Amino acid sequence: MNTPLDWTTVSNDPNHPQARAAVCTLHSAKHVHTDRDLLGYIEALVTGKRALDIGVVEHSLRHMNRPDWRHGRICKKIHTSAGI
Repeated sequence: MNTPLDWTTVSNDPNHPQARAAVCTLHSAKHVHTDRDLLGYIEALVTGKRALDIGVVEHSLRHMNRPDWRHGRICKKIHTSAGI
């Protein structure tokens, strides 16, 4: 894999053709970890922790009973591990 060029060494203008080409190489360097369970990872991190719950962020109560609602799963894990 090629090391991406620091576009600021080319120009102060991020729209400069060579600078844009350097930034585009960053997209090819990313790797999406589809073999990881993001919510499982987060749930393991929050077990035994406390959190400030600021309420519904998705602006709809219809998400509250969905098993894939991230906020709900995290809160449930926090409350269960804290005995709440």
